Amino acid sequence: LVEHIEQLTDYSGHLKWFQPNTPLSIDNYPRHKLFFDATKDYREPLFLAGNRVGKSMAGGICAASWTTGVYHDWWQGRRFTKNVKGWVCADRNNTFKESVQEILLGKPGSLGTGMLAVSKGNSPGIVDFTSKPNTGGMVDSIIIKSEVSKQHSVITTRTYEQGAKAFYGAKLDFAWMDEECEQLIYNETLMRTMTTGGLVIMTFTPLHGTTPLVTEFKRTAVNLIDGTN
Repeated sequence: LVEHIEQLTDYSGHLKWFQPNTPLSIDNYPRHKLFFDATKDYREPLFLAGNRVGKSMAGGICAASWTTGVYHDWWQGRRFTKNVKGWVCADRNNTFKESVQEILLGKPGSLGTGMLAVSKGNSPGIVDFTSKPNTGGMVDSIIIKSEVSKQHSVITTRTYEQGAKAFYGAKLDFAWMDEECEQLIYNETLMRTMTTGGLVIMTFTPLHGTTPLVTEFKRTAVNLIDGTN
């Protein structure tokens, strides 16, 4: 398994992950598949699990699938038929760069080795990106050629340390929130998808215990593991 993961760094694109007939076959990860499938019928899928089980990788696959318009053969989740606009969010600049940014773009100096390949010719993938000033290289926005529309999708980044005002105003097709945020920030992000019919996905370990956000999900959400509320 370790050898297979190391080999993946030599390639680019999200389709290299969870391919059938490999050590990382989607058949071996039924709870990840539940999360992907949930994006079709639910506007607020939450992958709540322990550390180091691939939650952020799952979020990265969603973001890469939606922005490129390229999907695995087994994909039964949400599909967009147009170029999309999305947010990718984390708690702080450093954690964003070391986790989410590497998942999407690849390690520093290796652009295109993450979930998003670099576009070559008409192929889907990264066309351009910008960085936030005074953050040591944190990405601000990513322009991605979409296979579906042959136009450009856009990912813009946010961190919770920017405060709730940074989450005002935009109109989004999706948002991926990696790590838990305050209830107000979550509510504001959800509002950004209200007029588009979009969705907000979350991936986190409940390190802060029974917070208002966790409590609300436990009170109202459908538990897809056993089908109960």
